[in-house]
Amino acid sequence: MDPVDPVDPVDPGDGSPREFTLDWQWGKQEEVQDFNPAQDTVNIGWIGGGQFEVEQTDDGVLFTLPGNGGRSLLLVGIVVADLTANSILANDAAAQAKIEDFLANAENLADVGTQSEAENVDTTYIPEAPEAPSAPEEAAASSSRDDDAVAAPAEETEQEEGPRETQDAPEPALAAAANNGNGAIGGDTVEINWDWAAEEVITNFDPATDTIDFGNLNASQVQITEENNSVVIEVLDNGGHTYTLNGISADDLTEANFEADDFNTIVTEDGGVVDQIHSINQDDNLI
Repeated sequence: MDPVDPVDPVDPGDGSPREFTLDWQWGKQEEVQDFNPAQDTVNIGWIGGGQFEVEQTDDGVLFTLPGNGGRSLLLVGIVVADLTANSILANDAAAQAKIEDFLANAENLADVGTQSEAENVDTTYIPEAPEAPSAPEEAAASSSRDDDAVAAPAEETEQEEGPRETQDAPEPALAAAANNGNGAIGGDTVEINWDWAAEEVITNFDPATDTIDFGNLNASQVQITEENNSVVIEVLDNGGHTYTLNGISADDLTEANFEADDFNTIVTEDGGVVDQIHSINQDDNLI
């Protein structure tokens, strides 16, 4: 396990409020030893409600980014009841709702940090094991299974499962969204996320069917360029994190290739995706 880094914010030295940021530094684990709920804050910025977790642990209130190498921020010794709505800052509406639910559940979470290991064991539900069948019953069941296996046509099994050696794994950047049906024009979707410093190369993007989903990112967080006849999408201030559409130029793309969260206007707003693509290919027919 990577060593835990103590948080060392710029301390004004006069007791002024401090802000601790949960960002996308891959796998970084931080601890705040002297968080003051009366004035200090945790800022998660534009991180979406489905991208982070917050929970009460024995050590304190823990924020994590599960999809970012275990990135975490721990408020040591703090319990949920210590926090208020002003203690955690978030820009995303879904994230705000998630935080409100967490704070509203403070009473139910109050004992998490004090419950002993023995109590945890005592209150854990352990389902009863099913009764073992008698020897004759087991023999009959086994015989029935064998008969069924013999009766199943070989060609039907092959049709359902397919030859394993011909089943190729989807490309990494498309794997999370393959066949999800979310594409605006019916194909696969490349989801732009906060994978710190990752350099994704998509070699099989099809402009006729595939889409790019910017989620809750805003226009100031994305830069689109064209290099070596390939469109490059960079998530700014994220360690050089890029997506390269190999062999796809800006004139291959239309507005139908881009989407975002329902509330997000990044695709069509000034300086957004369409504007940036338009500045590359100078094509008024993009929209």
